[in-house]
Amino acid sequence: MKTFLRETVQTDKIDQVNLEDLKEAMMGADNPMATRIKYRKQVGMANKQKPITKGQVVKFELLSAASMEDKVKNDSFGFSCLHYSVSEGSGSICI
Repeated sequence: MKTFLRETVQTDKIDQVNLEDLKEAMMGADNPMATRIKYRKQVGMANKQKPITKGQVVKFELLSAASMEDKVKNDSFGFSCLHYSVSEGSGSICI
């Protein structure tokens, strides 16, 4: 780090370096790390997907269960509830 500081901002004392000057030096065009960071930001913004919330998952499961044809459904097999919660310390659960 000291070598980098000496080469870019001509000092090896980090407390005397202006933060904006250091950012500019680190993000220079010849720095491969800066190129990588810029690329990831561009690609990340293009491929960003909305997060799926728990409520959306439950709604989707209920809709898919309701849309099944009656001949596909099996009344003798299934769960009375689609979601169960179990605490970590319970050890076991009977469903």
